[in-house]
Amino acid sequence: MLASMSRPSLIAGLILALALLPAPARAQGVELGVLPILSGEVEDRIRLRQILGREGTAGFLLRTPSSLAMRASPDSASAARVVRWRLLAPVLSTSWNSDLPSSFNDGALWAGRGLNVRALAGVRIEAGRISLVLAPELLYAANRDLQTIPYPPRARPARNAWATPFHPLPESLDLPQRFGDEPLGSVVTGQSSLTVSAGAVAFGVATENAWWGPAIRNGLLLSSHAAGVPHLFVKTGRPLRTKAGSFEGRWMLGHLEESDYFDGDPANDRRTLSGLGVTFQPAFADGLTLGVARMVYAPLDDGATGLGAAFDFARSVGRPNQEPWPDTPDAWGVEEPLPEPDPGPDQVTSLFARWVLPDAGLEVYGEWARFEQPASFQDLLEFPQHARGHTLGLQWVDARGGGAHLRIQAELTNLEPDGSWRQRGATSTYTSRVVPQGYTHLGQVLGAAIGPGASSQWLAADRLGGGWRAGAFAARVRWDAAAHFTKAVVFPRREDISVFWGLRGGVDLWGWALAAEVATGVRLNYLFQTFQPDPRTGQAEGVDVANTTLAFTLSRSIAR
Repeated sequence: MLASMSRPSLIAGLILALALLPAPARAQGVELGVLPILSGEVEDRIRLRQILGREGTAGFLLRTPSSLAMRASPDSASAARVVRWRLLAPVLSTSWNSDLPSSFNDGALWAGRGLNVRALAGVRIEAGRISLVLAPELLYAANRDLQTIPYPPRARPARNAWATPFHPLPESLDLPQRFGDEPLGSVVTGQSSLTVSAGAVAFGVATENAWWGPAIRNGLLLSSHAAGVPHLFVKTGRPLRTKAGSFEGRWMLGHLEESDYFDGDPANDRRTLSGLGVTFQPAFADGLTLGVARMVYAPLDDGATGLGAAFDFARSVGRPNQEPWPDTPDAWGVEEPLPEPDPGPDQVTSLFARWVLPDAGLEVYGEWARFEQPASFQDLLEFPQHARGHTLGLQWVDARGGGAHLRIQAELTNLEPDGSWRQRGATSTYTSRVVPQGYTHLGQVLGAAIGPGASSQWLAADRLGGGWRAGAFAARVRWDAAAHFTKAVVFPRREDISVFWGLRGGVDLWGWALAAEVATGVRLNYLFQTFQPDPRTGQAEGVDVANTTLAFTLSRSIAR
């Protein structure tokens, strides 16, 4: 996935050069533009402007860096008759993890133990109806040593030692515990895109991230947790207005890749991703946005272009995860290969909503996803909770008076198995029996950052000033609850849970925004590990690991 790089000092030097570039460029009359990263500082400020009634909410729930850039620099949307170009201000994100990986919504970067760096910069070129964004990313991860549980060497099917042992067949997933044992470094195409505007419709090709839905931390269908998927797209160029309200939509056909740490079969490395998202803003409720979206992913044969999967989003995939599976109690030690079902498509469907109430300084939002296609409408009514996940959240800002404002954020996500396993087979979210890599790209989940079968609770409070902010947060994550009863977890079984808390803040200086965060906490029963119970007391102590994360981000600032 990533090539080795042994000199992080080279990265630091290049980043410094990028940061210094805009000053002389401005002196020569070259414009300096902003390219927001998803789940970053600029997106946060755009969201605040919406809550305070200073900006509209149209198009926000099908967002990309290029679409957010239009909000950050509205004049860039003009259709110039001459070629116009601008430098894109660099964005630099660094983090340091003391003992364990901590990686949430950071795109192609996997933030392992030690120092991690993500930097991007580039150029935007506009010529009439054509807009080209070239924004490559520079990635580095020290990837220091940490404890993992190797994939069993005698298990079938055979996989890389770094592959997750918690998701073999039948509920399979390409989710490496660690990306090898060497430092990682690469330059990727990152947040690049080519868009052609044709009035009410725009189309193009991109490698940038896309976030579909209203969540701040855990988007269930499509988020910025993994690398951007190379894809073709068609979208509405402007809202389609009717008497009932406004509609917007986005279609994509993408190409998913397997990580280098999954298996040794090159024939199954590629997959297609076909998706359609539609949002509706009803005329009778200002600030309300409703949405529905569906993604279908399927294996792609060698030599195939994948264009035939363009309309897979409308395809019935059946219920492959309910197919009978042979009872193989010794699957972790047998030499014979396990029988595998025929490859086929799988899907994720999402319903979401966001209501922004500027008079109250409030937004409330939710997303509900179904990871298995219902057999019928009656089946959905009987088992609405089966193979589902949900995120609920709110953000409130006290905008009364002048000076600093108080902000509260809260978000709850639940992807854990539900009680329907008593009537039918339980399947972990994002896994699949017919697509061995599951709903992933290059070894990271395309949806919620907490990953398969997990749940989380997040609470934060900030004080927002004119050019500064300061706050605190706390969170809990229960990791991969569906894996708790797999053969990889031995007796005594205990839940793998992280609890962490911290401080965060930022300041605007000379047109730049510097943000900092420190978090500390503990992961209880790391990788479900627990010592055998004490024979005298019957008590069992878990393998607990403390971790501290320091993070800094430098980006171009925009007004709140």
